[in-house]
Amino acid sequence: TVALRTGTELHNGDEIKWWFGDDKNPLTQHSERTITDNDIECDVSDERFRSKLQLGGKTGDLIISDIRTIHSGVYTVQISGKNRKTKNKRFIVTVN
Repeated sequence: TVALRTGTELHNGDEIKWWFGDDKNPLTQHSERTITDNDIECDVSDERFRSKLQLGGKTGDLIISDIRTIHSGVYTVQISGKNRKTKNKRFIVTVN
């Protein structure tokens, strides 16, 4: 299991999106979030990530379980909200 840490704390109403590679469609997207202590299971259409992703409830961290070489690549997160500047962060993940 690997956690890609956003380095921030989410606020009610924040929107968070995660992308993998150059795909234009977000891997995960949660709008108008209500903050929770629990991680959120992510239902994704990309078969590589099916049943492998969770979103950290308070932080928006992307948690990838049972990570394999097919999950290697660039991950990008964007966090925005009414009371914050938009924050973008990139992660390069290499799995051997």
